[in-house]
Amino acid sequence: MRKRIFAWLLCLALLIPLTTVTAYADCAPKPTTSVDVITNQQIIVTLLAQEKRYGPNSAIGKEEEPEDWYEELTDDEARAWEAFRDYEDPDGFSFWGELEWHGIDWNYYPPEVFKIAVYYPAYDIVVVSQQTFERYAFHSDFRVWLDVMDFSQNQIVSMDLQKDFDWMEEIWEFLCRVVLTVVVELVIALVFGYRKKKQILTVFLVNLVTQVGLNVLLSLWYFFDGPFDAMLRLILAEIVVVTVESIFYVRKLGRERKGLAVGYAVVANLTSVMLGWVMID
Repeated sequence: MRKRIFAWLLCLALLIPLTTVTAYADCAPKPTTSVDVITNQQIIVTLLAQEKRYGPNSAIGKEEEPEDWYEELTDDEARAWEAFRDYEDPDGFSFWGELEWHGIDWNYYPPEVFKIAVYYPAYDIVVVSQQTFERYAFHSDFRVWLDVMDFSQNQIVSMDLQKDFDWMEEIWEFLCRVVLTVVVELVIALVFGYRKKKQILTVFLVNLVTQVGLNVLLSLWYFFDGPFDAMLRLILAEIVVVTVESIFYVRKLGRERKGLAVGYAVVANLTSVMLGWVMID
């Protein structure tokens, strides 16, 4: 019996990496890239892509016009669109047709590798980053500062791009999720009648280990691969955890009440995973 259980656990563990397969249906969330450009000038921003095609996006041809893409553009926006289209990047990066004022929030198949291109309407020039940048997470946020420069001609300049991600806030939210889920599972243990000091200590230690591990994995999966993949992997990981905890609780909380121990493991983990998902989402 034990060999069969561990065989199932091994199979489930091996299935977890398979959830990295890309889902092409539009029902799943898509990666995003946000770039906020800090300057004292009025600017229009786009990203120049290293790829020629990605998802529905592709390089803009020289024969295409702004009205082919947008029903309404201001004069400045139309000139920016044409300037980005006509810009010939020495490294072969291309314009994909997206542009916004003062920064860009690209919410549908943003380029994986890109340069930042900035159009100054007051001077009718394009400034492009010398460096190339890459998305670092499922939701990648950047901030860049542009210094005062000579606006006499199109320029390739060095840009100070910083990842706009608050690690301290993420760590704080992680700790809150762990503490809250452990507390909830302890309360559920009391409801199930596990009130002896040894039982409470057992439940606390087991849940501390599993919840820290699961929340670390959940944070990493969510950060790098987004909510859809994270949820699929979390479901498989929870099946493994529930199975392991059920076996452990049956042995440590009382063999004579196996059904109660298994029921507690199932109810407690279902509650904690829903709570953790709500908090991270």
